[in-house]
Amino acid sequence: MINIKNHPFFILSNLNAYGSQLTNDTYSGNFKCLVKDKKVVGIFALTKAGNLIMQTGRAYDYTKIIIDECLEDTILLKGVVGAWELVQPIWDYAKKQLPSIKETLSGKKILFQLILDNVFWRPSKFEVRYLESLDCPVWEQLNKTYRQENNLDQREEEDARYKRFLQDVDNKYWYGLFIGKNLVYIACGISNIDNVIYWV
Repeated sequence: MINIKNHPFFILSNLNAYGSQLTNDTYSGNFKCLVKDKKVVGIFALTKAGNLIMQTGRAYDYTKIIIDECLEDTILLKGVVGAWELVQPIWDYAKKQLPSIKETLSGKKILFQLILDNVFWRPSKFEVRYLESLDCPVWEQLNKTYRQENNLDQREEEDARYKRFLQDVDNKYWYGLFIGKNLVYIACGISNIDNVIYWV
């Protein structure tokens, strides 16, 4: 049993989607765990894209252990994803160890949960729906524009990106707002735990 406070939705969803071993999938990685007194107190993985995803029990600071382990990996560390109080010290330490790291995008968002039990359907002139496989070209256009505006790495192989999109469509992670045939807004689910999807 994992002894971790605050359910690590994102990392568990990633584990569920891509498995525990590095594959050709962009966000796959070799999952590792931290064990203290015969209990798992942390899990982390450096994905193929170079993002470190992690969750720990927070009782101790495992920054040096995690980053030193990542530095021995053949994948170049490019970013860290996780709860802000965990991510900040790890990212600060990583930048000291890897002066070549350039911070291109940082965000600290407050997540919330909306209960839809009492929300009623209302007619709209817009179409709002889950994206389907045929929506890939319009999704690709919005995704590319977003990444360019935020100076994010564009080097993901086209086949890998398409495969990831199809997998996300199957998981109902992408939701879109259409005006006519034009996709003008998208929302992305970051995890799916017990049929509850958490959106960003």
